Amino acid sequence: MVKVGSSLERGMQNRTIKFMALSLCILLILLLSSSHGYSQSFKIAKIDSTTNYYLVSISEGDSNKGIIVSKKKVVKGNRKANTKIETGQMYRLDLEKYRLLKFINRTSFETETSGKGGIAIDGVVVWKPSDGYGLYETADLQGLLYAKK
Repeated sequence: MVKVGSSLERGMQNRTIKFMALSLCILLILLLSSSHGYSQSFKIAKIDSTTNYYLVSISEGDSNKGIIVSKKKVVKGNRKANTKIETGQMYRLDLEKYRLLKFINRTSFETETSGKGGIAIDGVVVWKPSDGYGLYETADLQGLLYAKK
């Protein structure tokens, strides 16, 4: 003898499992797409350097957006760029938070260092929690050469 309710229950369980799997896939896609960064046009405001890195200040309109950290040494085989960036010019860049800023909480960092901490590159402090801008990296710059596809 077959129970009528058992096939109905199995159908409900299958739909619930499919719904949960679909929800998980959607959540995963949203998380991956939001962590990638964003592409936008920025103006090159200033170019500084340390021993091994270029520090490229970028702006959006009248406000300072942040600093892009770009290695000076470019591996010749990886060189896909040929246009040197210039201050005052606009470039489309895919920005990602600088690797150290991905792991620290800005408020906690400021509290732990009594507001005196910062991120130094080659001995030059380039970012403090109280700064109103971000610190970024991009694959679109190789040294000071623009490498946008």
